[in-house]
Amino acid sequence: MIFSAKTFSKRFLILLTLFLAGFCRAQSVGLVVEGTLPEDFLPDLKVILSSALRQSPQMVANEIYIAQAEFSRIGTAAQRLPGLSSSASYAWSRITTDLPEPIGGFRPGQPATNQDVAHGPYYGLSLSQNLFTWYQVTNQVKIADIAIKIAQKNYAEAFMGLAATIRGQYLGLIFQKVSLRNQRFSLNQTARLLALDEERLRTGSMAPAELIQPRAGYATARLAMARSETLYTSSLRRLARLAGLESINEEAIPLEVPKWSAAPDAPASLAALFKRDGVEMTFQGQVNALRLKEADLNYKNTSTRLLPRFAISANAAKYNSQTVTATTIIQQAAFSTSASIGGTWTIFDGFATRAAKRSALAGKRILEQQQKNLTAQVTDQLETTVQFIGFAAQTLEMTETARVGYVGNVDRVRDEFKRGSVTEDAVTTSLMQLYAQDAAVVSARIELMSRWCELVSLVGVDPVLNQLPARYVH
Repeated sequence: MIFSAKTFSKRFLILLTLFLAGFCRAQSVGLVVEGTLPEDFLPDLKVILSSALRQSPQMVANEIYIAQAEFSRIGTAAQRLPGLSSSASYAWSRITTDLPEPIGGFRPGQPATNQDVAHGPYYGLSLSQNLFTWYQVTNQVKIADIAIKIAQKNYAEAFMGLAATIRGQYLGLIFQKVSLRNQRFSLNQTARLLALDEERLRTGSMAPAELIQPRAGYATARLAMARSETLYTSSLRRLARLAGLESINEEAIPLEVPKWSAAPDAPASLAALFKRDGVEMTFQGQVNALRLKEADLNYKNTSTRLLPRFAISANAAKYNSQTVTATTIIQQAAFSTSASIGGTWTIFDGFATRAAKRSALAGKRILEQQQKNLTAQVTDQLETTVQFIGFAAQTLEMTETARVGYVGNVDRVRDEFKRGSVTEDAVTTSLMQLYAQDAAVVSARIELMSRWCELVSLVGVDPVLNQLPARYVH
């Protein structure tokens, strides 16, 4: 085929335009998302995510699925190559035949039966090759290639989902750790007050009945503390198991969640990007598109079921035999070769092909409907997530503003305590209020960060995917 310079220049411009469009899209996504996720501020979380890609049981299983698809493709492509088979055997046979009685009967010593005994080795080779199958094998290889791509997309989607789960559990551990600190501080204050009451009991300034409630309160608080510590330790183990690690050092969990640093219009930018590029930004949309291609190929193969097929075959065989009769012994050695070109043609199969074609078309329509449903579902989820990001940002702003007031209150009470105008209990109360507000700030930041991570994953632009080969993602 000969291309003119004008045709080549048009093709080059088209390819250049597609490349620049993809490059600009990648750059715009990078500017919106870069440096806004939890692992960008929490180095230990980034290490856990990298380890999860290599060691997580879930990712190991998905690697096996890809390997299975690749091996299946090799098996499918093998139909293009000739088939060679061999056979070998050693045969033995014995045939006994009654001889017709001659006139006058058998003479003395004359045999009345004839015995033929034959034995010897038989071996041969057979070669066959399909000549033309109406591109059925080619289509099957393309289907196998699609299966590999789908396995790769599922691998990437699984890793993105795993990353989202790990982020959520890690941020949850931060909140648990802050809550543990608050519980521990409260328990220590309860123990301090109980010790003072015990001292009053020893000095006789307090009745034993008055200590029943303080002692019960301290025992309840200590039990709650033990339960929270057990849950925290269990969460650490669960996260380690999810990431494929033996353990996670408790010191890797900080007491603060980083503040969301994306631009205020970042959620709307991702939503606009999705509206422009469509549902195929998502992995499920890409898989559905591949399934549609697979359905087209299956329909093409089904349409060839009533067409003739041709193949060529060649055979070579050799055998040695020895035949023993009542009167003779014959030894034979033979070598035979043959070659043939043949075809098969199913002319009528009781409308089975027609039914299979209609079934294939129905399956394609189902996939097209699923793609439309996915578009509507993701669009609705995207709009809701963007709105909730706005709500979470407003909640965080109010929570952080309130915390400033609690910090000022602690400073004020401490100054008054130094002047002797308030007791130490007032300082403790103000600190407990501040710690409670710290937990509220952490919770609000987790909510906002989680919603943002959900949006980034929803449109399939999670930077964690940069750790995977490009063919898995695009």
